[in-house]
Amino acid sequence: MQYEHKGYGTDKFTADKPVANNKTGKQGVYARDFLNIRTKATWDSPVAFKVPIYYYAQILWDTKNGDWVQIEFQGKKGWYKPSFKGYWYEKDPCTTYICIDDINFRKTATWDSPVVQKKKKGDIIRMVKKTKNGWLEFGLTNGVKGDLN
Repeated sequence: MQYEHKGYGTDKFTADKPVANNKTGKQGVYARDFLNIRTKATWDSPVAFKVPIYYYAQILWDTKNGDWVQIEFQGKKGWYKPSFKGYWYEKDPCTTYICIDDINFRKTATWDSPVVQKKKKGDIIRMVKKTKNGWLEFGLTNGVKGDLN
């Protein structure tokens, strides 16, 4: 059996074809991690600004450069990849609560861990997930993560 090879990169295989993205307009998303938004649509361009973990940003689908899209965060614009599995949540991963007392949030899920942030009664906090031994992880001010039991 012989395969008719027409040269490197010319064969038409469909398994690895990129999926066309025809989205338009703006889409609200939440950062999966601390994301460096670039000044240009390349990984080696300077960082324009950072989006902290769990923070809201918008993808501007009408402003593309290759497979990069423009990102808007707190009035600033830059470039990033729109891959949802790696970089963005399409829905808010957090549950919002209001503090009923003053609270200390810990760096890790242990009582002897240092306090990373304090919140006062009436402050709004965003719970991200349950961690170990009944502790909860919260997304706090300026992208700080803190644990609470």
